[in-house]
Amino acid sequence: MSTAPPLDHKKSPQPIYLQLFYEFKSKIDRGDWSFGSQIPSLEQLISTYGVSRMTIRQALQLLEQEGYISREQGRGTFVRKKPLSLVELQLPTTWEKTVELSDALATQSITENNVRVDKLPAIGIQHDGSLAPFYRYLCRIHSKEGQPYCYSEVYLDDRLYENFKEQIQDSAVVSVLARVPDLQLEKAKQSLEIIQASPSSAHALGIAIDDLVAEIRRTILVQGQLIYFARLEFPIKFVKFEIDLD
Repeated sequence: MSTAPPLDHKKSPQPIYLQLFYEFKSKIDRGDWSFGSQIPSLEQLISTYGVSRMTIRQALQLLEQEGYISREQGRGTFVRKKPLSLVELQLPTTWEKTVELSDALATQSITENNVRVDKLPAIGIQHDGSLAPFYRYLCRIHSKEGQPYCYSEVYLDDRLYENFKEQIQDSAVVSVLARVPDLQLEKAKQSLEIIQASPSSAHALGIAIDDLVAEIRRTILVQGQLIYFARLEFPIKFVKFEIDLD
């Protein structure tokens, strides 16, 4: 029997059974464990993942509570939830498409920092702008029809945050910025990299720890100043990327 890649127990702060829950959930969402099929036995899962019987049982119990599987006496455990009907998201390559995507996704706050910060994390994109005096940190999940599609961490110029706080609470920041009167964007840049999901983003997106995600880093300059920096993660299963080669 093939052995699954070992879970990185030390890297993740999540309990092992919760890591396995997201691993098994991803198998169902992707259709690897198809609707109506019998999942591997307890003994097979123990052998494959190299963890204890109790840990596997805890993960399966959580799957059952969430309605993904059901156990039938004398027969085994079966998948009872159909795979997600995936809607592909075309990653934007223009400002207009970026706004269009932001408008299409609902926004839910995970963390909004009421304390102003005067430093940014490593941006990872070359830019020529000066930093604003202060920024606000926003951590959010963006979804469509109840399905999480994007995990975002945004640093926004504190002056813009204060002036448009009400609009920002209910919408993606890009959607708000695109509608600010007389706000002339000098330059907007973004980069794309395929990385492994972090524990925090995996939990928010409902995917397995270390599942692959498309990470977008984005910067916006206005009058020579960096007013916006964002880091976004999109699960690979939703991502479509097309560019013209003309």
